[in-house]
Amino acid sequence: MVERWKSSSEVRAWVMRRLRPLVSLLLAAAVTLGLVGCGAPSEKETATYSNEQIAQIQTRLQPVQQARERLPELEEAIEARRWSDVESLIHGPLGKLRRDMTYITRQLLPRDREQAEELADRVFDDLERIDAAAKSADRGSAVTNYGRAEQALEGFLDLVPQPDEAA
Repeated sequence: MVERWKSSSEVRAWVMRRLRPLVSLLLAAAVTLGLVGCGAPSEKETATYSNEQIAQIQTRLQPVQQARERLPELEEAIEARRWSDVESLIHGPLGKLRRDMTYITRQLLPRDREQAEELADRVFDDLERIDAAAKSADRGSAVTNYGRAEQALEGFLDLVPQPDEAA
């Protein structure tokens, strides 16, 4: 039996009646999947460090602490305008600082990780600026960036857990 439609509005009404249950089902599925996808993470974030985590971090911390101990040499070289010594320190003893800080950052708890990344980037950027200042013999820029690098490194080290902070 072939039905004749009197108007396009009748066609639309018939189509809507037929599609309404399907649209409702699709909408319910989308909402359900959206809520499941936005749910809480399956693993709870750890709030403290284990002894093993701290031991790993402390192992990688040694080169960073050694670099910090060498910073006064960099300051002396800047003050004395010994630009080749400045470049040698930056590319020598301080050259692997970024790698070591990045490794430590990855081991930190998520609550500290973002700030540690920012501080590590600041240290590296400031060392690059000191290197550029040494190439152009710009003592003022070197002194300013040295102070920033030192401050950022201290802030980074303050984020690193100590052995007495283990769970």
